[in-house]
This record gives sequence, structure tokens and C-alpha cells, in this order.
Amino acid sequence: MLFHKKLRPSKQSEPTAVLFETLLGDNLDSEGTITSDTDITISSKFRGQIKTSAKLTIDQNAEVDAEVEAQDLTVLGKLNGKAVVSGQSVLHNSAIANANIRTGTLKIETGAVLIGKISTAVVGK
Repeated sequence: MLFHKKLRPSKQSEPTAVLFETLLGDNLDSEGTITSDTDITISSKFRGQIKTSAKLTIDQNAEVDAEVEAQDLTVLGKLNGKAVVSGQSVLHNSAIANANIRTGTLKIETGAVLIGKISTAVVGK
């Protein structure tokens, strides 16, 4: 299922736009291209391309086979493919990443599996 979760507006004095988080829910097997300016959480199977100027989270039961571009990346499930992350990438202890990852910074918890190439540098420079 595809859901949009309303995010809380910031506590700024200026008017703010309402932002939504995109969630691909459990028991969904999808394919295609996702482009978003807000956070994306995937809790299912997905194949294709994902591009967000915010954070991408791959939940523990998710299986993602994709080319990814994101500000930040958090992996708890399975990631296959390629990721370009301008900020921080975090592979939690349940993560299985068979991917080439180019990221600003990288954190790998004990127990995470990483097969692939890693390069850490300021992305875009």
C-alpha cells in the first residue's frame, strides 16, 4: 500500500508548506521510479529508481533493488544496487547491502552485511 503521512510543520514564524512522508507499506511488490522532496520509507519489495532530496529509509522487512539518490539513507532491510547519498548513510545491524555506495559519511553497525564498493567524500565535488 502507498501511504502519505503528514509531517509536522516546523516551528518557524513564517508560513510553511505542509509536507508528507511517502511510505510503501507491507505486502506490496512494486516497480518503477519514485521522486520526492520529502522522506521516503519503504517496507516492502521495490525495484527501480528512487530519488529524494530528503531521507530514504529501507525498513527491516523491505527488499529494495534500485538505483538510489538521497540526502540521507538508513538501511534496516535489504538493499541491492547503487546509492549516491550526499549526507549520511547508516547500515543497521539487520541490514544486508549488496551495493555500491557513494556517501558523505558512513556508519555501519556490528552485524550489518555489506558487499560492494564504498566511497566516502562530499558527494557532488
